Amino acid sequence: MFTSREMTVGRRDTASSHLERPPPPPWDPPPPPPWYPPPPPLRLTPPLVAPLAGIWPAVERLWNPRSLAARSNRLLSERSKALERVAARGLDTP
Repeated sequence: MFTSREMTVGRRDTASSHLERPPPPPWDPPPPPPWYPPPPPLRLTPPLVAPLAGIWPAVERLWNPRSLAARSNRLLSERSKALERVAARGLDTP
């Protein structure tokens, strides 16, 4: 057992040592080990390039700003023509 001076200094007896907290974790814990090796880098081999080259013109047509504008203008003119036809028949606009 400890003397009263040792108790006031803050020492604990061995019976309460299981109540002590574990040391705090470090600020930057190490990264976990990888479970699997990283995948190899993707290389554009000829079997991958050929299908991409085949669809590229269609992608350009779809996302070309001029074709987008032409498509939206066409849809707007079709809608206005449909509204004119409805108005010519004397029906309420949808």
